[in-house]
Amino acid sequence: MNKYTNKQKKRPPKRSPRQANTVRFPLPFVMLLCWMRSYAGDEECSCGASPDYEINSFVDAEGLLEADGPGEKDQLLLSSLEQQRNGAFAVYQTFLVCRQHALQLFTDLYGEQDAQQALSPLLLGISNLTVTVGREITTAKSPHGTLQVSYTNATTVSEVIEAHTGYAVTKIPKRSSAE
Repeated sequence: MNKYTNKQKKRPPKRSPRQANTVRFPLPFVMLLCWMRSYAGDEECSCGASPDYEINSFVDAEGLLEADGPGEKDQLLLSSLEQQRNGAFAVYQTFLVCRQHALQLFTDLYGEQDAQQALSPLLLGISNLTVTVGREITTAKSPHGTLQVSYTNATTVSEVIEAHTGYAVTKIPKRSSAE
């Protein structure tokens, strides 16, 4: 009779409701960096030209541009990685830029090689595509990974996330705004 009693005591503890609702993505994980699409509005690029693209950044692009060295840049990217791993996908910033400034902005944010690879279809004049750029992260301690570029007709944040990561998005957490 004691045998059965001992087996019952070895059950794993039940999950708390908080753990059950947290979305944790397994590694490898694709950290979304940005998505770009053609722009045909009335606003201007900072140089005064008509903007060709709208770039929506999923990371703190302004912080990355102002980072003092690669160490600080890595810390900002790791912070974004952790937020995205916890299911918080949000567009931090939107840039309207001409073709030349799209390449310059992307090079400043992510490096020359990544910029050339990610923007090549746009620079060749292919339009009406949404280009989603991310990195496949294989270790949670480093934001560096294989560049992932996908091309879709996605027009909303949830469509972009689904197309790029393969994860269905039912609800995107809203960021609270301090007023």
